[in-house]
Amino acid sequence: MARKKKRPSSRKRSLPRWQIILVAVLGIIIIGALAIVVAAFIHGMFKVPRTETVATVNGEPVSARELDYSYGAAVPQPYRQFVSKWQFLNESIIPQKLLLQEAVRQGYSASDGEVRVAIDAFLRESGMTPGQLDEAMKESGMEQRDMEATVHARLTISRFVNATILPSIKVSRDEVEDAYDGNDLGARNLSLEQAYPLIEQQQLAMKQGDAILAHINSLRAHANITIFIEQAKEGITSFRKAGDSICAYNGSIMLRMYTSSACGECKQVALRLAMLLGRYQQQNASLIGAIWELDTGDNLLTKSRERGVPPSELEIFRKISPENRVPAYSFGCTYTRVGSLPGAEGNLNAEEREFTAVLDTLLYDYG
Repeated sequence: MARKKKRPSSRKRSLPRWQIILVAVLGIIIIGALAIVVAAFIHGMFKVPRTETVATVNGEPVSARELDYSYGAAVPQPYRQFVSKWQFLNESIIPQKLLLQEAVRQGYSASDGEVRVAIDAFLRESGMTPGQLDEAMKESGMEQRDMEATVHARLTISRFVNATILPSIKVSRDEVEDAYDGNDLGARNLSLEQAYPLIEQQQLAMKQGDAILAHINSLRAHANITIFIEQAKEGITSFRKAGDSICAYNGSIMLRMYTSSACGECKQVALRLAMLLGRYQQQNASLIGAIWELDTGDNLLTKSRERGVPPSELEIFRKISPENRVPAYSFGCTYTRVGSLPGAEGNLNAEEREFTAVLDTLLYDYG
């Protein structure tokens, strides 16, 4: 199933601002991001060709291979719990495609000489020799032109952004003073003049990030973007598709987990699900959840202690788990499961990957 996006949803679906700037914007305009490109080749992220298309941007395809290597190189393992592959596609790769298309349309392009200079600069900073780089690429089954094309795209975007978006952005003294007062730096015995250069730099980076994001959103609003979610669904192995209708409460998808205080294996899974849900709620306002402890009647996601499970919630539990087994899950009334992840009992990372695949699929289907 493909989901076409001609206009942005009115619901907040984007990553928190700092994550977007970190993952999508700064990686585009800072030439140091070349290290990401080269690292993808060195670590063999191209060894398994995946040519299937995961998205199109104004008719230009994004392959699964491109998504795999970009995500693997740009997002370190510890941070993948905060940024899923499909969020990275939507908030990093697609914006880069939009910026590159606009840059080319306006006549911006990096020269072959600039590409060569950038690669040479990386080699000097990394201590690699051209022969070592060629060998690493050969082992990955790729050619020099593949890397050069990626570097060319990054440099073209950088030239476009620096020429058309950033020049008019300035930071006034009043803005620096307001930031200084708002952060109580005076209480830390740091004078305004001492803190001025750092605050000015921080404020400028934030304003530049906002300007780039505003331009990306403008391009996105007039773009024809199609995301093929079938690839994300490949990660759903244990949840059963209970139906096509996604249930929502006040416009938000409802996620439920049912457990009991006597279920030892459920406690850590419930905690991991609660943390995952919290991160998604920061990124997307259209998710709410409940983790019902059936024997105590408490919803573990609320601060107050409930004194009983509502009859409507018990009815849902009995429908998905007629034998009253826990843990039991109902995500959006569409995906259900009873029991732990088969073959991965106690593997919290495997559980989280499965939960993430279901959540990503629900969000795309619902959006």
